[in-house]
Amino acid sequence: MRTANVKHINRIINDIQVLDQYARMEILEKLVHLIKRSDYLVTKKEHTLLDLRGLGKEIWETVDSNTYLEQERNSWT
Repeated sequence: MRTANVKHINRIINDIQVLDQYARMEILEKLVHLIKRSDYLVTKKEHTLLDLRGLGKEIWETVDSNTYLEQERNSWT
């Protein structure tokens, strides 16, 4: 952590220490909300079914589909 950040953090902590418990809790709630929101904005990615296209295709590359279906059908009886 850079020295400038540490100085700012220490100043903020000192300012918070003089507040009453309710003000501290309000600050804490706002910080939690801020962190959750920023984390959500950074990690949120919309997915669609199209993102799954081709997933696992290497498993089926060496399998003959007709032979596989025939084996599956035979396993039902």
